[in-house]
This record gives sequence, structure tokens and C-alpha cells, in this order.
Amino acid sequence: MYQKIIVIGHLGRDPESKTTSTGKTVCTVSLATSRATGQGQKETTWFVLTAFDHSATYLLNYAKRGSKVLVEGRLNPGPDGQPRAWIDKNGLPKSAFEIIANDVKIVEGFKNDDATPEPATKHYPRKTGTDLNREENPDFEY
Repeated sequence: MYQKIIVIGHLGRDPESKTTSTGKTVCTVSLATSRATGQGQKETTWFVLTAFDHSATYLLNYAKRGSKVLVEGRLNPGPDGQPRAWIDKNGLPKSAFEIIANDVKIVEGFKNDDATPEPATKHYPRKTGTDLNREENPDFEY
């Protein structure tokens, strides 16, 4: 079976770092998504985002509370297959889905706009027409 979830939302707090006993970096942070309901109200769904290694370091170095991020990963439900549930410090019941991130991209709201990282994939303009140099690629059929 295959499972994939893609979510765009805002971080609810600054990312927090932990290190496993094997030396892996782990980052945990809350992520909120919102949508308008049919009655013109706003519905917010909260996720607990867990990222490891490179994704964790990326979030820790460049993200902050309020950053808008795109997350690709998988759901990690509670033992009963439902969202993880708990009682907050005010005695109110809370629940959230946990996402284990495979890839994270900050869409807007970098920690320091001067330190914006390069994108994971660089895009180069495609050569067309007279820009093509046939001598550079003699085996390519134009």
C-alpha cells in the first residue's frame, strides 16, 4: 500500500530540535491549514509535523512561526488509526494528525529573508529555435 499527503499551511510555532540516540536531527512543529466552509466560516485543521535529517535542518535554519510551508509526506495516526488526542493544560480535549515529512519547502516567511536558501531544483530556461547549438549536441535530432 502507498500513502502520500501534500499539505500547505502555516507553522504554529518556531521549529524545535531534538537529536536521536543515533545522532539524527529531528524537528517537530505544529502546522495549521485553513479553508472556508460553505457558511463563510473558517475551518482550521492542525497537524503535528515531524521532519528528519535534511528536512529537519532546513526547517530549523530557515523557518519560523507563521512561515508558509508545503509538506509532502505520510500520515502517522495514533495506535487506533485516529488522530492523536490529548488534553491541553486548560483541560480541553485536542487532537491532531501527525505528518512524517519526506520533503518540505518554505513558500513564504523565511526566518531571515537575506538567508533565503537556493531552491532544491534549479530551473534553466529551455533553448529554442536559434538558441540551439547543433555543434554542442551533434547526436541530438532537431
